[in-house]
Amino acid sequence: MQVEVFPNSGVMCDRLTWSKAKHCSMASQLACTLLLGVFDTATLLQSNLKGGANKRRLKCRTKEGDCLDAIYIQTSLCYLNLNF
Repeated sequence: MQVEVFPNSGVMCDRLTWSKAKHCSMASQLACTLLLGVFDTATLLQSNLKGGANKRRLKCRTKEGDCLDAIYIQTSLCYLNLNF
């Protein structure tokens, strides 16, 4: 079964990933957990999230929504203790 990372984002992860994410005590742990749950390993190995311009768009397991934005929003909300 799939869980939406952020409401109305269309970005999904499996229930096990979501359960692990809910128990993260730090925002960085949450972000890493969600990245591993939303993107496949091959995509993450080829990506360049912070090191400069990326030549290819990250492929999300879902066709809808912007995966990284959903992860950033959920991580920010968790870090600020607003909603999780």
